[in-house]
Amino acid sequence: MNSPAPPAPIRRAATLVVLRPSDAGPQLLLLRRADKGDQNSNAWVFPGGLVDPGDAQCHDICHGLSDAQASAQLQLPAGGLDHHVAAIRECFEEAGLLLACDSAGQALGSGNPALRALTEQRRRLAQGEVELKALCEQQAIQLAANRLHYIAHWITPPVRPKRFDTRFFLTTVAADQQAEHDTVETVHHQWIRPADMLNSEEASRLMAPQRSVLETLAAFDSLPAIVQWAAQVQVVTRP
Repeated sequence: MNSPAPPAPIRRAATLVVLRPSDAGPQLLLLRRADKGDQNSNAWVFPGGLVDPGDAQCHDICHGLSDAQASAQLQLPAGGLDHHVAAIRECFEEAGLLLACDSAGQALGSGNPALRALTEQRRRLAQGEVELKALCEQQAIQLAANRLHYIAHWITPPVRPKRFDTRFFLTTVAADQQAEHDTVETVHHQWIRPADMLNSEEASRLMAPQRSVLETLAAFDSLPAIVQWAAQVQVVTRP
């Protein structure tokens, strides 16, 4: 009798839950994954992906958060800040949103010239032709890592062919913030209230981690209440 195959190796990943205010209540950004024949095909997800080796090189352009602080938050011996960088980078690559600030910590809006210049390099960044650190240094901007709140931690079950150790972060953007899916990894996007998504026909396309986050956020009636909760999360445990 053949012995069962060992579980697939676990790869580090990060995801960013992006919320914005609206007259109807807090809306979050969801991306529709392209059909690639894997467990994530056609699913509605938050921007996110694998932690890349280059993410560790961005520590010194992260504003307001050190690797020691991030690692303590994620209960890791080191390298915690890699996950924050990955979440920010993946959100930029997949959704066109870059959480950035100047050296004083002032957030940069979507109309900022430096951000517009980086947006022109977005596809090259996703293809590995340029590094995020180099792009940020060229425009004298920093990654707003201190604007991320760590809210969840999920590890793919051993039975899955692809396994991820994923850290979930939450952040907020302005009401007029727009997004643009990349048309490669993602084929559609929407801003939607958590409760509306859970009650829609598309809810069946949510995976367990995304559904869990949506159910948590749907209990709040305002964006400040969500931010207050996220900022107070002290210990994140895996389901």
